[in-house]
Amino acid sequence: MSLGPPGTPEVLTAVLSAVSTSRADSMGLAASTGAELHLAGPLGFWPALLRSPAAGRGYLGNRSSRRFHDLSCAQGRTVGTANQVRFSSLSEAFAAGFAPARECTPWPVERGR
Repeated sequence: MSLGPPGTPEVLTAVLSAVSTSRADSMGLAASTGAELHLAGPLGFWPALLRSPAAGRGYLGNRSSRRFHDLSCAQGRTVGTANQVRFSSLSEAFAAGFAPARECTPWPVERGR
């Protein structure tokens, strides 16, 4: 799946489309009009995350848990071959409905916590 450069509206819409409409509405992330999902309000951390160095790395998803791992993650190496899904970027993993595994999250780390 090719979505375009990270942080573009097309990528952000694809990422949000992976979230169920009712969940996105309840979280205040998007407004639904029929089958389309539209961005509502500020984009928050998504543009920065999808432009980060982590955005362009490869990831390994687990079909069973719907989580993805960095290719260097020890937990990711334990995913059975039948459950493996390869992603070329964060955008692709999020758009497929996968979430980051706790062990190798791409979220920025806050200093001093």
